[in-house]
Amino acid sequence: MELKKKKIYFISILLLSTFLLVFLSILTFLKILKADDFKSSKKIVATTTMLGNLSQQLTQGIKLNETNDDYFEVKTLMTTGVDPHNYQAKPSDLRHIISADLMVTNGLHLEAQMQKAFQTLCQSENHACEFFSAGEYLTSNNNQDIIRGKSDYPDPHIWFNVDLWQIVCEGLKKEIKKIIKPQDKSKIEVQIDRNFNIYYEKLKKLKEDIIQQITDTNFGQSEVYLITAHDAFSYLCDFLNKIQDGGSKIQTENKKIFKLEPIQGISTQDEVSSGRILELIPIIKANSVKAIFTESSVPENTIKSLKESSLEWVKIVHPTTDDKENLLYSDSLNDKNDYIETFQHNINIIFKYLSKK
Repeated sequence: MELKKKKIYFISILLLSTFLLVFLSILTFLKILKADDFKSSKKIVATTTMLGNLSQQLTQGIKLNETNDDYFEVKTLMTTGVDPHNYQAKPSDLRHIISADLMVTNGLHLEAQMQKAFQTLCQSENHACEFFSAGEYLTSNNNQDIIRGKSDYPDPHIWFNVDLWQIVCEGLKKEIKKIIKPQDKSKIEVQIDRNFNIYYEKLKKLKEDIIQQITDTNFGQSEVYLITAHDAFSYLCDFLNKIQDGGSKIQTENKKIFKLEPIQGISTQDEVSSGRILELIPIIKANSVKAIFTESSVPENTIKSLKESSLEWVKIVHPTTDDKENLLYSDSLNDKNDYIETFQHNINIIFKYLSKK
């Protein structure tokens, strides 16, 4: 009887040892395999609020099946109101990046030195993920709408041209499709295409609404000067000028020429020179400029130097902390992180203060 008990005990130990050995082998095997084979969602990490919103528009509501969680997770590193030119990465950013399947950046030095660091992390041996730079995508296709600054380097504020943003949207769609698991492609790609088509039409509608708005607004003169804290709105003026051509209902004699006169250069890191202030004063006087605009991500002190020199009819458009109705958004979206809503808001504010009352 005692021998029988010993045999049972020995067999139990053997079975338990075998089970533990198999279990540990499985754990080791799982660690060796790519982690994305077991993640419940594909993670997209975007730097700016504009790119975060675009990623969300293309991936929202996508599921493998009715009972599954969302197939994609979108994380935006910069919060509303943050200036990308001066952005400092946080430790939490690193955690998001090393767990990303796709890293989405603006590029063209908008994120300053962080761009290179993001790309290096995505291409490291320990963590390889897809990498998409909206700016580089446009320049690699030799897009003629890219604006270049005094040093011939591309202006990074590409989201202020809806036509360019539509191209970025298409490029990002292609990039997102690269991170779909092979076995899921047929179900997921069709949903991405559906989201893309819906959002692309919304962008077209935004463009049509702005064309109509130009037609309906009386600026009192053919040249409309937009004076802002820094050169983030060059693309917007270029866009407003170009959409008046090519099939629009705006007659040649009624067309407006929008001109930007920034206080700073392309980056908010550029210094404001006294010489630049002196250059702007005669422009304001000669063209009866009605308003000077502050921007959401640029400190008010960059335009204080103009307040003393401005004529009495010039309004400094600067909202209070509690009232964002007159806030002009530059390098960040609004509190809702909605690109179309923010773009339309900016147009409304600019036209409101520059139109003839």
